[in-house]
Amino acid sequence: MNEQELSRLRNQLMIKRKEIFDRVRGLESGLQELQEPQSELEELAHKAERADLCNKLGSRERGEIEAIELALRKMDGGKYGFCEECGQAILQKRLQAIPWARLCRQDAEEYEKTGQIIMDARDVDLSELPGKGTG
Repeated sequence: MNEQELSRLRNQLMIKRKEIFDRVRGLESGLQELQEPQSELEELAHKAERADLCNKLGSRERGEIEAIELALRKMDGGKYGFCEECGQAILQKRLQAIPWARLCRQDAEEYEKTGQIIMDARDVDLSELPGKGTG
């Protein structure tokens, strides 16, 4: 992968991270709104539904941020673009579509087919990953 492509993918990751942070900030302002006293039962039900949605989205967003942060760390350590399962290079086309991809297409399909869960991004030790850098 050349430096120009790596830079473009890094930029994509940074933009995605900013979008997620912006969404979280929007959720926080929504949660503040939920804390305002309301008297009507219908409004309370609506607020409870939104609060539940905010909690679910928060967990998903945290996972996305962790995957993006891992991809950025991999870029810095020369480990970016390599499958965490088989060690082979992840196809450029896949990285363009999913810049935080951690598995090649074949291993991702195998994980889905068998129901395996990939390790949390925050628990990944870069020194144990394949790549061209020393970690």
